[in-house]
Amino acid sequence: MPTPYIIRFISTRSGVGKTRIACFLVKELKTRGYRVGVIKHAVSPVNLEEKDSKRYIESGSDVVVVSSSGLAVVYIRSHRDILEDAITYAKTPIIIVEGFRESRLGDVVIIASSSEELKTMLDSIRVKPLAVVNTSNASITSSIDLKIFNENELSGLIELVETRILEHYLEQTPRTNCGMCGYSKCKELIEAYIRGGNLWCPVISRGVKLIIDDVEIPLNPFVKSIINSTLQGLVSTLRGVTPTWSKITITISKD
Repeated sequence: MPTPYIIRFISTRSGVGKTRIACFLVKELKTRGYRVGVIKHAVSPVNLEEKDSKRYIESGSDVVVVSSSGLAVVYIRSHRDILEDAITYAKTPIIIVEGFRESRLGDVVIIASSSEELKTMLDSIRVKPLAVVNTSNASITSSIDLKIFNENELSGLIELVETRILEHYLEQTPRTNCGMCGYSKCKELIEAYIRGGNLWCPVISRGVKLIIDDVEIPLNPFVKSIINSTLQGLVSTLRGVTPTWSKITITISKD
């Protein structure tokens, strides 16, 4: 399956509007039919509000799931406080992240109320952000070219993020519009996937890859299955092949 699109909202301090702006983005993307997950980095430890759940955690359980009508809460014990671990729980095509300033995953939107705050953030993250949201009435300037949006005019940010989402997923397809997925164009498959479809590109799914003269040749699922089963059957009869092998590489040359 493809890697999810991640966008992080970061700032120099709390209380500058990260949650408010990220929630606005979530609502807009949901209005457009996209599946969206959220990860919020908590500076202080998370408190268990449900007493019985806390008892299960204290008893040593690795995972506690509290299920109710319309809502479930999952508690994970011994969780590493890094974004790479947190995104494994989201399981949505689009993940909105508040915080994790030190991470290098995904696109970045800086929330700032002054040019000084923006400079501080740029110096600390050392990457060019996707955009900046100005939460003050004063203008913000930068020494580098940046897309800066005022908080009360975020339509441009929404359009920018939507474009980036499609670009992110298009880069993970062959872009050949082969139709093997059932859609006439790769873009149609992408739009269906991020709106809730479970199907992903069968041409680039894991298993078999055919490269001729450094060019990857798209294979439909039937051909992949034939090559996979035939090679595994042949290789299994050869002396010296361990049952725990993980990858087979075959090179055929006309010379």
